[in-house]
Amino acid sequence: MQLTPPQGATAAALGSAGALPSAGQTASPFDDIIEITSQAAGNVEAAMANADQYATRLAVGEDVDIHSAILAMEQASIAVDMTLQIRNRALEAYREIISMQV
Repeated sequence: MQLTPPQGATAAALGSAGALPSAGQTASPFDDIIEITSQAAGNVEAAMANADQYATRLAVGEDVDIHSAILAMEQASIAVDMTLQIRNRALEAYREIISMQV
């Protein structure tokens, strides 16, 4: 089993968050976050699609390695759980910021 981080989530990509935009280009401070988040969502979607393919192939009776099928389903489950935890923590941070008095 080989786990790979979301594409673009390298130290170089994360370190470029403070880079100045080139001439004629407007950059939002959230561009990198949005890109990393969308790539991570794509990876979760791919893991779910892979697990769904294994489940479908098992359901129709094709010859499928059961270990690979279970591994794909667990990877998808962990990816969804991680996504929910990230969402919950981001929402909690947002609520904490909103409740701060200025």
